[in-house]
Amino acid sequence: MLGLLHRSLFAAAVLALSGCSDSGPQFDPSGTYSVAYPTPGPLIYAMPNCDRYLQYAITSLGRGSFELSMNVFEDCRRTGNGYSSWEVLVLGRYTAADTTLMFNPQSPGTAPFPGTFDRSFITLTVPARPDSLAATPIHIELGPKQTL
Repeated sequence: MLGLLHRSLFAAAVLALSGCSDSGPQFDPSGTYSVAYPTPGPLIYAMPNCDRYLQYAITSLGRGSFELSMNVFEDCRRTGNGYSSWEVLVLGRYTAADTTLMFNPQSPGTAPFPGTFDRSFITLTVPARPDSLAATPIHIELGPKQTL
């Protein structure tokens, strides 16, 4: 009886120690994440004649590749001009390590940028693109995750 107890305790200790070497759950970031803002959205670039706002962002991740689409609204009405909107599309590859992501765009004009993810949300820091996005990096949280 005592031998059985020792074997049970030993087996429990081995299981507990093997669990200690685990760095935690590995999340699969594959899926689609999006965020829509109420109009006009967050201000991402203020200029003397116009202001730019982020209206919507969506990203899809799968098998090491990603697509990121951001809809931008530019309001120039305070100077008597109108407004316009456009899409900024970034395509490329990504790598994941634990909950950290690194995005490597293949689209011209966008530098590599970091991100993080959990089971439901991705947070990105999109680099500056004054020509079509903003003069400073933009922090975006997208989610919840929708599986591909």
